[in-house]
Amino acid sequence: MRGAGSYVPTSDCYTYNAPRPTYGLTSEPVVVQERKARLTYLYASVFLSSLGLGLVSYFIPRYVQSIGGTFVDLGVVGASRSFLYAFLPFIMGYLSDRGIRREMYLLSIAVNLLSTLLLVYAETVLYVVLLQLLASLGISLLWPITEAMVAESVDRNERISAMGWYSVSWATGFLLGPTLGGWVIGAGGYDALFITSSAVFLFTLAFTLATLGRSYRPCAATLRHGFSLPSRLLSYVYAAVVAYGVIFSIVVSLFPGYLGAFEYDSMTIGLLFSLFGLFRIFAFLTVDRLNRRLGRWASTISVLLMFLGTGIVGAFSVSSLPMVVLVLALLGYGFGSFFPVTIVYISNRATEAGLGAAVGAYEAFFGIGFVIGPIMGGYLSGLTIAAPYLLCSIISLSMPLLMALQHRKLGA
Repeated sequence: MRGAGSYVPTSDCYTYNAPRPTYGLTSEPVVVQERKARLTYLYASVFLSSLGLGLVSYFIPRYVQSIGGTFVDLGVVGASRSFLYAFLPFIMGYLSDRGIRREMYLLSIAVNLLSTLLLVYAETVLYVVLLQLLASLGISLLWPITEAMVAESVDRNERISAMGWYSVSWATGFLLGPTLGGWVIGAGGYDALFITSSAVFLFTLAFTLATLGRSYRPCAATLRHGFSLPSRLLSYVYAAVVAYGVIFSIVVSLFPGYLGAFEYDSMTIGLLFSLFGLFRIFAFLTVDRLNRRLGRWASTISVLLMFLGTGIVGAFSVSSLPMVVLVLALLGYGFGSFFPVTIVYISNRATEAGLGAAVGAYEAFFGIGFVIGPIMGGYLSGLTIAAPYLLCSIISLSMPLLMALQHRKLGA
């Protein structure tokens, strides 16, 4: 029993108003330990959600082909999963500012479970498209809501570190998911994959209810003030996020095919992108130290790595394996460090009442870039195979300028 203690609002989130007892030999107060435990549970839940998504996401195109889908169908299926993400995250983040983030996160897990399980019965491309639209609702709830939950659970000066560990949790899920998914398909086929992924989501739902069902409490400022739109002062950094989405989407959607043109087999490409994922995780783990040392220049360094990575692809042949490893290392660390730095930049300048909307807008602008990138890159690939990467290299040069304009506008 905690006696007469109660939760009271502070400048950040609800904290437990009680004497400062300690557990065992530690000198940390109860409220600090509760906050750490809550974040640990949230990281674990996000890892499980990402594992469920990672198990199935990369194999949807192959499944569509197995039921007779064409390359045009693959494009439609991909667009159905990405198109809604260009605006739904902002709406979901906006709604979550009413103090219902936990409930919306639980809903996202349930929606992802349903959209995956129903794939067992999807025997036509149209059915898959409809289920991918449902899946887009699930991921539009997942990312902005959990990012806002992490951001409001720590002090502002701790957010980059917290976002780094949050990113490690989902990146690890997506790193392990495809490997496990390939093994499941080999052992039992696509139905076994969809059932396995659904089982992971079911376990995630139970785990989240058990660990965050009562322990998570929204920010007091959110409850007091309700809705708030993200500040227009952040327009330049949102523009940089669109550019980031364009570059990222071209790399993940077209670069595997680019490597295939140089006769890299599927297993090698998979291993190379696992390496890409490992460098992203390394960036997530070290970005807090990078930001503390370099401040606003941390985002510039990450963009320069994107510039170098895409520039190498565009200007030189990547027929040699060491060159490909170098490119993916640069891009992995660049992408991995850009996300925590910029999303914390936005969350620290948003009001507590508008935190969900600001983070949701970040994901929506990223989604816009993710829709534009493959369309534009696919067209340019028809001109010359290296053209999309030269474009990415040029686009990346605009991002430090946008960030500099943002600092000037805010007087930061």
